[in-house]
Amino acid sequence: MRRAFAKPLLIFAALVAILPTQLVFAQPGKDCQKYYEDVVTQSRNADLTVKDPTPQAVKQVRGNLVRYLKEAGVPAFVRKTKNGDLPIVLLNKETYPRLGYILDNSLGMAASLHPGGRTDHGMFRNRTKLIDLYNPGDRWNSGEFHRTGIAWKDLQDYLPRRKADSRNILDLSYLVSLEEREAMEYYHRTRRAAVFRAPYANWGSKIEDHPQFLCGGGEHCYTFPIAAGAQSHVSEMHQRIGKLGVKDPQTFMASRSTKDLLGSVKRQVLDEDADNYLKMEYKALLDRPETLEKLDQILGENTLKKEQKIEMLAYMVGIDATRQYKGLLDKLSIEGGYSNILQYDNPRATALFIYDDSPTAAQRFNDGTYETISDNYSFRNDGKNSPLPQE
Repeated sequence: MRRAFAKPLLIFAALVAILPTQLVFAQPGKDCQKYYEDVVTQSRNADLTVKDPTPQAVKQVRGNLVRYLKEAGVPAFVRKTKNGDLPIVLLNKETYPRLGYILDNSLGMAASLHPGGRTDHGMFRNRTKLIDLYNPGDRWNSGEFHRTGIAWKDLQDYLPRRKADSRNILDLSYLVSLEEREAMEYYHRTRRAAVFRAPYANWGSKIEDHPQFLCGGGEHCYTFPIAAGAQSHVSEMHQRIGKLGVKDPQTFMASRSTKDLLGSVKRQVLDEDADNYLKMEYKALLDRPETLEKLDQILGENTLKKEQKIEMLAYMVGIDATRQYKGLLDKLSIEGGYSNILQYDNPRATALFIYDDSPTAAQRFNDGTYETISDNYSFRNDGKNSPLPQE
């Protein structure tokens, strides 16, 4: 999971000058990969991975991306915000090969636009995986696992299946550090594995018969990406650890031995390859001799059955992963909910990717006249947009 950036960085303009044009448009190969790495690494070195980045850092990161987009021939323009110009980038099957590495080093708060429908649909992008929450048990043909309602789509597979009339998606992207990326992966992989389940907040869906089903902190498509129920989830999981015999769950979770155990579980989660973690469920993750042995050492003499120990481990991992993910969102100053999941003025926002497969999208991006309108979320041509600056 870790990627090292040990090679000395070259000046961005020099890289652009020596890179053969045909490599930019090819599937990411060795040379393109290095090019992408330089863009992301140089941006990270601009110190945008802090809660309150300086305006100069924000400008430098977005400027790096703008120069890359121009050289790579990706249709894009910029939008004026309170924190400078935000790149607006067309994402579809044609542009993805030139954007894959940049996407792979970011998270996205997204909305799928449903004009004329009941509402638009909130989503989350975990690197190159689109994740969304809908009615549990109804998503079996859309990547749902364990009746959680959480479905995953890999962009590399999903984008080629989209058509000219597919729903547009607005995806506000935040560049993340390697540590931040791991916190994001840890949470969303364990949620997919059903380490705990939260109630679905719409239409009275009931899945109380499933293990680790929490009573509070109900979620829907807009509150799931921002972990709006985190405080409720953590509190309830602490209570359940107490019911399993731990006298002081707060102290128990804060102990060095518990942190060491959870650190090893996190490493196991992150080290699983793509095929394994997409099929992983919580028992496969936690029912491991070395993990159960470490828990016994922490608990000391106990009368818990194996199933109860696995349940306790699930809550422990759930608390740990939720806290780390919520800490990441707080650091990024990502708030949200139904009304403001797309925070264009957030200084940590790197770009807005718009998924659009219409035949005229590229031209409208290049001339800065693009807009897409829906009932709840829209991106308008309202005088704040302009073509990429000419240097």
